Amino acid sequence: TIAYKGDDYCGWQIQPNNSVPSVQQTLINILDPILGNENSNKPIDIRVCGRTDAGVSALGQICRVRTTLSSNEINSDLIRNVINGGASDAVVFQENIRRSLYCSSVERVNDKFHPTFLAQSRAYAYLIDADSLQDFLNSVPSADMDNDNVSISQVILTLNSMFERIENLELDYVGLSYGKVKTDTTLCNLLLAKVYLVELDGSKAVCFQFVGDRFLRRMIRIM
Repeated sequence: TIAYKGDDYCGWQIQPNNSVPSVQQTLINILDPILGNENSNKPIDIRVCGRTDAGVSALGQICRVRTTLSSNEINSDLIRNVINGGASDAVVFQENIRRSLYCSSVERVNDKFHPTFLAQSRAYAYLIDADSLQDFLNSVPSADMDNDNVSISQVILTLNSMFERIENLELDYVGLSYGKVKTDTTLCNLLLAKVYLVELDGSKAVCFQFVGDRFLRRMIRIM
Protein backbone atom coordinates (compact mmCIF):
# COMPACT_ATOMS: atom_id res chain seq x y z
CA THR A 1 0.00 0.00 0.00
CA ILE A 2 1.56 3.27 -1.09
CA ALA A 3 0.91 7.01 -1.10
CA TYR A 4 2.42 9.62 -3.36
CA LYS A 5 2.27 13.28 -4.25
CA GLY A 6 1.02 13.58 -7.81
CA ASP A 7 2.85 16.83 -8.60
CA ASP A 8 6.10 14.91 -8.96
CA TYR A 9 4.84 12.40 -11.52
CA CYS A 10 3.34 12.21 -15.00
CA GLY A 11 0.78 9.76 -13.63
CA TRP A 12 0.82 6.11 -12.62
CA GLN A 13 1.47 4.42 -15.95
CA ILE A 14 4.84 4.30 -17.69
CA GLN A 15 5.02 6.90 -20.46
CA PRO A 16 8.02 6.53 -22.79
CA ASN A 17 9.99 9.64 -23.73
CA ASN A 18 8.48 11.66 -20.88
CA SER A 19 10.93 13.80 -18.92
CA VAL A 20 8.73 13.49 -15.83
CA PRO A 21 8.82 10.02 -14.19
CA SER A 22 5.74 7.87 -13.64
CA VAL A 23 4.94 6.21 -10.32
CA GLN A 24 5.05 2.77 -11.94
CA GLN A 25 8.52 3.28 -13.45
CA THR A 26 9.82 4.78 -10.21
CA LEU A 27 8.69 1.72 -8.24
CA ILE A 28 10.24 -0.61 -10.82
CA ASN A 29 13.55 1.26 -10.58
CA ILE A 30 13.45 1.00 -6.79
CA LEU A 31 12.30 -2.60 -6.39
CA ASP A 32 13.79 -4.40 -9.38
CA PRO A 33 17.31 -4.56 -7.84
CA ILE A 34 15.97 -6.50 -4.83
CA LEU A 35 12.98 -8.37 -6.29
CA GLY A 36 13.93 -8.87 -9.93
CA ASN A 37 15.45 -11.92 -11.59
CA GLU A 38 19.16 -11.27 -12.17
CA ASN A 39 19.14 -13.77 -15.06
CA SER A 40 16.39 -11.94 -16.93
CA ASN A 41 16.31 -8.59 -18.69
CA LYS A 42 12.56 -8.33 -18.05
CA PRO A 43 11.70 -6.02 -15.12
CA ILE A 44 9.32 -6.98 -12.34
CA ASP A 45 5.59 -6.75 -13.01
CA ILE A 46 3.64 -4.14 -11.02
CA ARG A 47 -0.16 -3.76 -11.23
CA VAL A 48 -2.33 -1.24 -9.42
CA CYS A 49 -5.89 -0.84 -8.14
CA GLY A 50 -6.55 2.29 -10.20
CA ARG A 51 -4.27 4.30 -12.47
CA THR A 52 -3.97 7.98 -11.60
CA ASP A 53 -3.39 10.84 -14.04
CA ALA A 54 -0.66 13.45 -13.96
CA GLY A 55 -0.82 15.61 -10.85
CA VAL A 56 -3.20 13.28 -8.99
CA SER A 57 -2.07 12.18 -5.53
CA ALA A 58 -2.90 8.91 -3.79
CA LEU A 59 -3.30 8.04 -0.11
CA GLY A 60 -4.02 4.30 -0.18
CA GLN A 61 -2.98 2.93 -3.56
CA ILE A 62 -2.87 -0.87 -3.66
CA CYS A 63 -0.11 -2.35 -5.83
CA ARG A 64 0.77 -5.94 -6.66
CA VAL A 65 4.37 -6.87 -7.39
CA ARG A 66 5.18 -10.25 -8.90
CA THR A 67 8.62 -11.75 -8.39
CA THR A 68 10.32 -15.08 -9.06
CA LEU A 69 11.87 -15.04 -5.60
CA SER A 70 10.67 -17.54 -3.01
CA SER A 71 8.78 -16.34 0.07
CA ASN A 72 11.87 -17.01 2.20
CA GLU A 73 13.89 -14.61 0.06
CA ILE A 74 11.42 -11.73 0.42
CA ASN A 75 11.85 -9.28 3.28
CA SER A 76 8.70 -7.15 3.65
CA ASP A 77 10.39 -4.68 5.99
CA LEU A 78 13.25 -4.17 3.55
CA ILE A 79 10.83 -3.51 0.68
CA ARG A 80 9.02 -0.87 2.72
CA ASN A 81 12.28 0.73 3.86
CA VAL A 82 13.69 0.87 0.35
CA ILE A 83 10.62 2.67 -0.97
CA ASN A 84 10.68 5.07 1.97
CA GLY A 85 14.37 5.86 1.54
CA GLY A 86 15.72 4.06 4.59
CA ALA A 87 17.34 0.94 3.18
CA SER A 88 20.41 -0.79 4.52
CA ASP A 89 23.91 -0.18 3.18
CA ALA A 90 23.60 -3.36 1.09
CA VAL A 91 21.08 -1.69 -1.19
CA VAL A 92 22.38 0.60 -3.93
CA PHE A 93 20.06 3.56 -4.46
CA GLN A 94 19.36 5.06 -7.84
CA GLU A 95 19.31 8.81 -8.35
CA ASN A 96 15.66 8.92 -9.39
CA ILE A 97 14.20 7.58 -6.13
CA ARG A 98 11.47 10.03 -5.19
CA ARG A 99 11.01 11.33 -1.64
CA SER A 100 7.31 12.03 -2.30
CA LEU A 101 6.63 8.28 -2.44
CA TYR A 102 5.64 6.47 0.77
CA CYS A 103 4.86 2.83 1.51
CA SER A 104 2.64 2.17 4.54
CA SER A 105 2.52 -1.64 4.41
CA VAL A 106 3.73 -4.72 2.53
CA GLU A 107 1.81 -8.02 2.60
CA ARG A 108 2.13 -11.37 0.87
CA VAL A 109 -0.82 -12.38 -1.32
CA ASN A 110 -1.66 -15.48 -3.36
CA ASP A 111 -1.10 -15.77 -7.11
CA LYS A 112 -4.75 -15.06 -7.90
CA PHE A 113 -4.78 -11.62 -6.25
CA HIS A 114 -5.33 -8.76 -8.69
CA PRO A 115 -5.71 -5.22 -7.26
CA THR A 116 -7.83 -3.97 -10.15
CA PHE A 117 -10.38 -6.75 -10.51
CA LEU A 118 -10.69 -7.66 -6.82
CA ALA A 119 -11.16 -4.10 -5.53
CA GLN A 120 -14.47 -3.77 -3.67
CA SER A 121 -14.50 0.03 -3.72
CA ARG A 122 -12.51 3.08 -4.74
CA ALA A 123 -12.46 6.55 -3.20
CA TYR A 124 -11.69 9.93 -4.77
CA ALA A 125 -11.43 13.41 -3.30
CA TYR A 126 -11.23 16.62 -5.34
CA LEU A 127 -10.22 19.93 -3.76
CA ILE A 128 -11.20 23.34 -5.13
CA ASP A 129 -9.82 26.55 -3.64
CA ALA A 130 -12.70 28.22 -1.77
CA ASP A 131 -11.69 31.80 -2.62
CA SER A 132 -11.43 31.01 -6.33
CA LEU A 133 -14.79 29.26 -6.26
CA GLN A 134 -16.42 32.19 -4.48
CA ASP A 135 -14.98 34.60 -7.06
CA PHE A 136 -16.51 32.46 -9.79
CA LEU A 137 -19.88 32.37 -8.02
CA ASN A 138 -19.79 36.15 -7.65
CA SER A 139 -19.34 36.48 -11.42
CA VAL A 140 -22.40 34.35 -12.19
CA PRO A 141 -25.80 36.13 -12.12
CA SER A 142 -28.03 34.80 -9.37
CA ALA A 143 -31.53 33.50 -10.08
CA ASP A 144 -32.58 35.13 -6.83
CA MET A 145 -33.17 38.81 -7.66
CA ASP A 146 -32.92 39.76 -3.98
CA ASN A 147 -29.51 38.14 -3.58
CA ASP A 148 -26.80 39.04 -6.09
CA ASN A 149 -24.22 36.58 -4.76
CA VAL A 150 -24.45 32.84 -4.19
CA SER A 151 -22.41 31.62 -1.21
CA ILE A 152 -20.31 28.49 -1.07
CA SER A 153 -22.43 27.17 1.80
CA GLN A 154 -25.52 27.41 -0.43
CA VAL A 155 -23.77 25.48 -3.18
CA ILE A 156 -22.65 22.79 -0.72
CA LEU A 157 -26.18 22.39 0.64
CA THR A 158 -27.62 22.12 -2.86
CA LEU A 159 -25.04 19.59 -4.05
CA ASN A 160 -25.38 17.41 -0.96
CA SER A 161 -29.15 17.43 -1.38
CA MET A 162 -28.69 16.18 -4.95
CA PHE A 163 -26.08 13.57 -4.04
CA GLU A 164 -28.22 12.13 -1.23
CA ARG A 165 -30.72 11.00 -3.85
CA ILE A 166 -28.22 8.81 -5.68
CA GLU A 167 -26.23 7.40 -2.77
CA ASN A 168 -26.39 3.61 -2.31
CA LEU A 169 -28.34 3.12 -5.53
CA GLU A 170 -27.12 0.97 -8.41
CA LEU A 171 -27.59 3.22 -11.44
CA ASP A 172 -26.47 3.23 -15.05
CA TYR A 173 -23.79 5.92 -15.48
CA VAL A 174 -22.99 5.30 -19.15
CA GLY A 175 -24.15 8.85 -19.95
CA LEU A 176 -21.45 10.19 -17.62
CA SER A 177 -18.60 8.18 -19.10
CA TYR A 178 -16.10 8.95 -21.85
CA GLY A 179 -15.05 6.85 -24.80
CA LYS A 180 -15.71 3.21 -25.55
CA VAL A 181 -17.04 1.19 -22.62
CA LYS A 182 -14.69 -1.71 -21.86
CA THR A 183 -16.43 -3.06 -18.76
CA ASP A 184 -19.06 -5.81 -18.59
CA THR A 185 -21.53 -3.44 -16.97
CA THR A 186 -22.09 0.31 -16.74
CA LEU A 187 -24.00 -0.01 -13.47
CA CYS A 188 -22.27 1.72 -10.55
CA ASN A 189 -23.15 2.27 -6.90
CA LEU A 190 -22.01 5.48 -5.23
CA LEU A 191 -21.59 4.45 -1.61
CA LEU A 192 -20.70 7.99 -0.57
CA ALA A 193 -21.08 11.32 -2.36
CA LYS A 194 -20.49 14.37 -0.17
CA VAL A 195 -19.21 17.93 -0.38
CA TYR A 196 -17.38 19.55 2.54
CA LEU A 197 -15.69 22.83 3.36
CA VAL A 198 -12.24 22.01 4.71
CA GLU A 199 -9.21 24.00 5.86
CA LEU A 200 -5.70 23.08 4.75
CA ASP A 201 -2.61 24.99 5.87
CA GLY A 202 -4.70 28.05 6.71
CA SER A 203 -6.55 28.05 3.38
CA LYS A 204 -10.10 26.89 2.82
CA ALA A 205 -11.11 24.47 0.10
CA VAL A 206 -14.24 22.71 -1.04
CA CYS A 207 -13.78 18.94 -0.98
CA PHE A 208 -15.80 16.64 -3.25
CA GLN A 209 -15.59 13.10 -1.89
CA PHE A 210 -16.82 10.03 -3.78
CA VAL A 211 -16.69 6.36 -2.84
CA GLY A 212 -18.08 3.77 -5.23
CA ASP A 213 -17.95 0.09 -6.04
CA ARG A 214 -16.67 1.03 -9.50
CA PHE A 215 -16.23 4.10 -11.71
CA LEU A 216 -16.47 4.36 -15.48
CA ARG A 217 -13.85 6.23 -17.45
CA ARG A 218 -13.85 9.94 -16.49
CA MET A 219 -17.20 9.44 -14.79
CA ILE A 220 -16.43 11.59 -11.76
CA ARG A 221 -14.87 14.40 -13.79
CA ILE A 222 -17.95 14.69 -16.01
CA MET A 223 -20.22 14.39 -13.02
